[in-house]
Amino acid sequence: MIQVVKLVKHYQEGEVTTPVIEGLDLTIGDGEFVAIVGPSGSGKSTLLNLIGCLDKPDSGEITIDGTIVSSLKNKEALSFRAEHLGFIFQDFNLIESFTVYENVEFPLSVILGEKNTRERVKEVLEAIGMLDQIDKYPDQLSGGQKQRVAVARALVVNPRIILADEPTANLDSVSAKKVIDLMKQMQEKFNTTFVFSTHDTKIMTEARRIVTLQDGRIMDDRSNG
Repeated sequence: MIQVVKLVKHYQEGEVTTPVIEGLDLTIGDGEFVAIVGPSGSGKSTLLNLIGCLDKPDSGEITIDGTIVSSLKNKEALSFRAEHLGFIFQDFNLIESFTVYENVEFPLSVILGEKNTRERVKEVLEAIGMLDQIDKYPDQLSGGQKQRVAVARALVVNPRIILADEPTANLDSVSAKKVIDLMKQMQEKFNTTFVFSTHDTKIMTEARRIVTLQDGRIMDDRSNG
């Protein structure tokens, strides 16, 4: 599903070059539920951005489901991202002037241009337990509910892979556990590959596989029960 080979990414600021990813190799299989963990600055977010076609590596190769995404031009990357990948962010990234329904529908109707989206949106909202909140706005929701909507928005395009960057960082421990449990349930229901980053030791133990980064390199890669 995801194959990363000899990946390198440095950031340049003035005359200072900061290495972030250094010769990283990683393979993630179809339907896995993987936590990318490590201290701040270890390269977790950068790795997810590179896999998600939000950034390009300096060298190395990323292949997703047979497509070498690291070689795609900007428009091609945008199209691939819209059709195959879902994203969940720590700050929810909901549109405040949109209802729950409109936020979830957005990737289908606006980005992919699909029609007759209502049944699919309602199906996903029912799956995450938010169908009764369909007409509410983000400012009427708790943090945990907002992240549930973000999960639904990521799932609605039926992506092969969902990438989540610190999805529980802005939640209390109870809400964080509920969101991770929801992600696991959705992974099982839709057989979606979930890859998420976290620095929360309680949350990382919920993953079925834990990949530990340090200074842009994999220091440990183990299954978790």
